[in-house]
Amino acid sequence: NEGTRRGGASGFTLDSLTKMVNTKGTDKKTSVLDYVVKSLYDKDEEYILLVLEDLNLVEETAKLSGNEIIKEFASIRAALDSLQQVYEFNQNKTSDAVFNSPTAKKMIDAFSTRLEHYLSTFQGQMNECEKNKTILSRKIDDIIKYFGEDSKSCDTSKIFGTLQEFLRAVAFS
Repeated sequence: NEGTRRGGASGFTLDSLTKMVNTKGTDKKTSVLDYVVKSLYDKDEEYILLVLEDLNLVEETAKLSGNEIIKEFASIRAALDSLQQVYEFNQNKTSDAVFNSPTAKKMIDAFSTRLEHYLSTFQGQMNECEKNKTILSRKIDDIIKYFGEDSKSCDTSKIFGTLQEFLRAVAFS
């Protein structure tokens, strides 16, 4: 009803997609979605249904939770930071009397060398992941806002799960 006196609405909610599937006509068999698909075919506009091909990643994406990905990333970052602290601790402890035996010193040096290599290798990868996480967070917020959902209570798995359900219904119709 955009542009009317009652206007202001220029889209649809995520929940309205499932309502198209579940709302039946007077024959109690045909859904609103069935009617829309049939109308597209009747008007030779079935090419619009090619959107199914454009959304082929929805099924895989529905299995993921944007919030969980971000939490897992934070967990990995914390583990890497802890390893950095262990490395720094070992660097400072090499002068302690406990670590002065040749065997202990050799083991600590070998451990520190490996840990230093690991940290330098993965620090660059983590920095790249940080950039991607920032982009992911922004895109998650954008898609949640696009569908008019509350970002505090909505996750991408809900959005893509609903889209997946809708796409299956379109394919079935």
